[in-house]
Amino acid sequence: MKRYGGTHFEPWDDYHRTEILPDCADWFKFTTARNPYSRAVSMWRAMGMERKYRVAGVAFAEFAEGIANGRWSQWRMTKPQHVWHGGNEYDAILHTETMSEDCRVLPFWNGPETLTPAPNQTQGRPWRDEYTGAIAHDIEKWAGVDFEKYGYEKMR
Repeated sequence: MKRYGGTHFEPWDDYHRTEILPDCADWFKFTTARNPYSRAVSMWRAMGMERKYRVAGVAFAEFAEGIANGRWSQWRMTKPQHVWHGGNEYDAILHTETMSEDCRVLPFWNGPETLTPAPNQTQGRPWRDEYTGAIAHDIEKWAGVDFEKYGYEKMR
């Protein structure tokens, strides 16, 4: 029987925890995943707005090449999702693009039929407009495992 519960994090804790504690081994475990192409554009935009990342004014093509080659690897945000999730096994993976539908697989879900607004959408022009074949290749190099592990298709 799967148990359900939550973890309380103090405001100063790193709320992006990646480990699953041994006491939680029999709990229902789920995580979220995001399309790596969309995620990369969102990271580029977000990192460009914060001085500490030093990517303001960097073109998306340069940013994509940089994350593919580890240029900004000191920033945890730039880690591929499978790295964030470590070797953890999950009972369900919820995709940000289909969150409303995916939440229905959660045995404890009794929320609304539709989540509004859809979580974590890339703002600004459509993310697909940022891509060329070379840029897509760089993102596939950076997050290659994520495509298969989380069920996303690579651009053709």
